[in-house]
Amino acid sequence: MNYLVSDAGDHTLCAIEGELTFNHQDSFRDMLDDVVARSAPDVVLDLSRIEFIDSSGMGMLLLAQERADETGKTVRVRGVHGQVQKMVELASLNEVLDIQ
Repeated sequence: MNYLVSDAGDHTLCAIEGELTFNHQDSFRDMLDDVVARSAPDVVLDLSRIEFIDSSGMGMLLLAQERADETGKTVRVRGVHGQVQKMVELASLNEVLDIQ
């Protein structure tokens, strides 16, 4: 997993690429620490370059929502496609997360 966090006006953009799996938990948590330290009230997780996600990766998306709630931020997820979309739908994450 590689990521780039940037300020984009009224939101913080997290562009994530590669895989989002159990092996990437520490990197994902580092990214979240960076995000919550920023002043923008909204966070956009761009998953358009994610090729694979496992159950741990889906848990990380829920963790992002939890951290956002704790800090008064909102999270939107965009760019869900392919295997990632199938997993999100299978786990009904689209009912819990704001997926665009």
